[in-house]
Amino acid sequence: RIFAGDQYIATLGGSDQTIEEIEANARLIAAVPEMLEFIRAYVNGDFYESELYEMARDLIKKATGAKEDNQ
Repeated sequence: RIFAGDQYIATLGGSDQTIEEIEANARLIAAVPEMLEFIRAYVNGDFYESELYEMARDLIKKATGAKEDNQ
């Protein structure tokens, strides 16, 4: 089961995917609400460039499961 915060959004598995592929897809799905927030902030000009950079870097970490800054 995949959750975005407390909200259940999907179940993965039951296919020919490896556990690594399933986990990668789960990370991407879980990051979607924050990606949308980022895109809205970018389009609306709601943040300074440095804040957008930090948001983008955090989203990349979340979507890829990276622990370090060098994705």
